[in-house]
Amino acid sequence: METWAVHPGGPRILAAVLESAGLQPAQIALSTAVLRQFGNMSSATILFILDRLRSTAGRGPCLALGFGPGLTVEAALLVREEAN
Repeated sequence: METWAVHPGGPRILAAVLESAGLQPAQIALSTAVLRQFGNMSSATILFILDRLRSTAGRGPCLALGFGPGLTVEAALLVREEAN
């Protein structure tokens, strides 16, 4: 997967995703930056990450991961259509 948008509920969540998915820190840099700047804003946090991803023209597809209470996990595969 080229691009990742991980809901940063906290540093431990990001560390667990890095380890379990075998990612490099640069692959979730936008998620880390949003957590550092704004903290965990609950559900809205992923929207801030996706907005930054959109503005940086990240290479697709993108796997978006969200985490909620009670170990709820949501995932979506996002594909950007190229403009003609």
